[in-house]
Amino acid sequence: MSRRELELYREMKREKAALARDVTDRELHTLAAAMADAEGNDRRANEVLRVADELLGTHGVEEISGGVMLNAGDIYNVTIIYCLQDRNFEITTHADFYEEYGRDAEFSENPLRHGYSRAAISDNIATEVRAGRDRQQAVAIAYETARKAWREKYPHKALPAHLRR
Repeated sequence: MSRRELELYREMKREKAALARDVTDRELHTLAAAMADAEGNDRRANEVLRVADELLGTHGVEEISGGVMLNAGDIYNVTIIYCLQDRNFEITTHADFYEEYGRDAEFSENPLRHGYSRAAISDNIATEVRAGRDRQQAVAIAYETARKAWREKYPHKALPAHLRR
């Protein structure tokens, strides 16, 4: 058992009453192992959250500013959140996560190129795919980043043809 796996397991065990009532220690251990294994890989982290959603009986997986979380029904209920900035799992409440990382957490250390050229778009797609995003989602993010860059530089000009997707 890795140190991170043990940390996650102990934290989930401590919050077990708040997370779920019908989950065995063995299931928590298996979940902690999967979470520790998926840290740093956004796609695998999403898969682990989907499995955790079924296991814990939460209300689905939702994207929030700065992360992806299990919907526990209330922002003050303990839940599992995958932080996109640190690329790790946290057992916390949505409210505490929001307070710690802020509204624009996912953009605070944005590795994407700021630009609207075809080369910038291509580089940003590659960056997002390497981060584990689905290709369609990576394309959408890259084009939206390019459109924002264009609008910042030319707020009163129409978008060029290559940005109208």
